[in-house]
Amino acid sequence: MAPTPNPTATYTFFPPVEYSLSTSTGSLCVQIEGCHAYEYLKACHENGWPVKIKCLTLLKSNEKVTTQPDPRPPFSMGRFKTALVNWIVANDQSINVIECPEFCDLLLLLRESMLSCDIPH
Repeated sequence: MAPTPNPTATYTFFPPVEYSLSTSTGSLCVQIEGCHAYEYLKACHENGWPVKIKCLTLLKSNEKVTTQPDPRPPFSMGRFKTALVNWIVANDQSINVIECPEFCDLLLLLRESMLSCDIPH
């Protein structure tokens, strides 16, 4: 059910925007794929819209989106260290990145119980 407009509120209306046929939406698709796939697929299903993002069209057209994405595995130091090494390798980072104080501060924000000595050096 649509919300009832507030007669005393001030609304800002923007004129319709016309995009050219060559307007790129690639970065938007990447954002949806990576961060909002569940919500996008659910909205497509509920509204009868076709799925237009290529990697998400692998789902059968009649498949219902009924569950949230799989939860992350529980935290463990072993998983943390494996993920850290995988990130370093996949992004061609120097192993010395773990010596950067700001990067260590970022890692320590991930979990209150994590200590500086938990980060491999």
